[in-house]
Amino acid sequence: MKKLLKIILVALIIINLIFMSLIFYDFQFFVSPETIVMVDIIDINSKELILQTKMQISNPNNFDISVRDFKLISKTIDNIELGEMFIEGGLIEGEKTKTFISENKFSLYNQSFKILKNEITGIIGIKILGLIQKTIPVKIVVFTSLERILDNLDIPIFNIETFFDNIYYNGLNFSASINVYNPTDFEYTIENLNLKLKTEENIDVGNITIFGDTIYPKSSLNFSSKGSVSFNALDTKILYVNINGIAGVKIAGLYQKINLSTVTTVKIPNIQEFIFQNQTIDFYIPVQIKLTLKGILINLGFKFFNPSSIPLLANNLVCYLYRLDGDKLTLLGEKSMDACELYPNNTVCVKTQVIIKYIKYFTSIVGKILPDWLVIKVRGDFSIAGTRQAFPITLNAYIDPNIFIPKELI
Repeated sequence: MKKLLKIILVALIIINLIFMSLIFYDFQFFVSPETIVMVDIIDINSKELILQTKMQISNPNNFDISVRDFKLISKTIDNIELGEMFIEGGLIEGEKTKTFISENKFSLYNQSFKILKNEITGIIGIKILGLIQKTIPVKIVVFTSLERILDNLDIPIFNIETFFDNIYYNGLNFSASINVYNPTDFEYTIENLNLKLKTEENIDVGNITIFGDTIYPKSSLNFSSKGSVSFNALDTKILYVNINGIAGVKIAGLYQKINLSTVTTVKIPNIQEFIFQNQTIDFYIPVQIKLTLKGILINLGFKFFNPSSIPLLANNLVCYLYRLDGDKLTLLGEKSMDACELYPNNTVCVKTQVIIKYIKYFTSIVGKILPDWLVIKVRGDFSIAGTRQAFPITLNAYIDPNIFIPKELI
């Protein structure tokens, strides 16, 4: 009996040694599972972002392993915790691959959000012969960048309309209406917009500041303001409107500032539309004729009432005298007139003298001594003081050709 017990005991020891050897062998040749973790942002809006974690584990061993207690904690780059999610585990058979997926929502709460630090922890269990289990702790760190989202963020779309509605002594009134469309799923806040108007020579001629407002996702908002541009703007055909501003975008609960910038062009209108709009314009050409030994002395004037609210300049004024016979005009003489400034709501008279020799006055190719009419033409340019933009003027006056009837200069 004792001999039998010894044999059984020796057998148990041998079996135990063999069993332990097998366990040691299995543990020694255990190959770590290949783990691929992807943490993606699958949705983001003004209030929150949704993270999706895909954990693909391949078991290269010929025995089963278990995955349990896996948890993802998202932090800022400064290790401020934002939130966590649990990843449901399970059994992975030998030489099989299994994917575990989990999703959760996070709000960033005004933390730095360009880089998210995702720490994944859990336990992998190894069960040998269905009796003994060994656990291996796992820790994985995955970084998720939001910079791609920021770099590809659609900025608001600008649609600009401009109006010139009046002209005053300090410049041309300018109105701007800006429609701003928010094409994103985020809430934009326009802090301010500044419109700088420049000529083709990059000369500043005016600016307008527009106070901002909030633009909700997939919505638009109109902004408008008024200002003026200096008369220097009239020296160019096109104005460049540089629009700059700051917009705040709310992403996953975080407010982030971005710069806005765009350029558009504005065509300068014809200033004649503004200077004399709905105004009565009075022109006079006063004439005085005297007979002298040298010839006929004609004193001419150009009298003009400026009804606008801005000073004008009369430049390049030339007075021409003709005799009119039927439809035939014969030039008798011409004389330049001094330039003059025409003040708002004032009358200005510019005078000059022309001497015509008697023989020239009384000689006609049609055989008549006196013409049908004396014709006076005044030509020149009007411009706004301080600018180069001008528009031509031509005035005609018909005078009784009888030089023996006295005519007084008004």
